[in-house]
Amino acid sequence: RQVTRKTPPAFLAHAVDDRVVDIGNSRRMAASLQSAGVPHALVELPDGDHGLNGYKGASWDRWQRESLEWIRSRLK
Repeated sequence: RQVTRKTPPAFLAHAVDDRVVDIGNSRRMAASLQSAGVPHALVELPDGDHGLNGYKGASWDRWQRESLEWIRSRLK
């Protein structure tokens, strides 16, 4: 409800097995950003729960790699 075309670009990453915060929240945010025409990315990580397994492992590595790629793409 608070996303507008003035909302800053956003990179969202969420583990699908997160038991603390439902991934639906990130999906709704991405849909709102899309509707407002705001540049964004949503990466759905296959595992990692809340905190990406203590910030280590394949999902953590993917989050780092894809977030940096997204930032680089925004600088072009």
